[in-house]
Amino acid sequence: MKKISLILSSMAIAAVAVLSSCGNNSAVQKNETAAETTAETTVADQGYVRSGVYELKADELLDFKGIDHPVIVDFSATWCGPCNAFKPTFQKMAEKYNGKVEFIAVDVDRCPEVAKKFEATSIPFILFVAPDGTINSNVGLMEEAALEEAIQNLINAKK
Repeated sequence: MKKISLILSSMAIAAVAVLSSCGNNSAVQKNETAAETTAETTVADQGYVRSGVYELKADELLDFKGIDHPVIVDFSATWCGPCNAFKPTFQKMAEKYNGKVEFIAVDVDRCPEVAKKFEATSIPFILFVAPDGTINSNVGLMEEAALEEAIQNLINAKK
């Protein structure tokens, strides 16, 4: 009986830890410059905006040097409920802004170095990279209207 209680207690503690790490709904704003971020592999290429959502591979890193278009990066995990709830909205916006904004998805479990580099300690974590290299971020589930407003701000910053 003690073993069962111990196992159930351990499972409850693990569930609380998982839920608290991915369910942070408070918005956090952060500004950096692209000059502070360097990587060996460039995913956001200058002059080229990928269609749809680009899934970052485990051996790739992000670098925003020299970009001339807006980029939005979604840091998430397959086990994160809020991340899974945000995914359809992210994909919808990728379709709507095809050719204008680059959308990149980063699974924090497959790409822990990238998550660490951009300090994605709570997910969902969204980076908004303006063409001038300014980076803003949001922690927590974003509603469609808020995401659309952020995208419009990125597009207008390009002008």
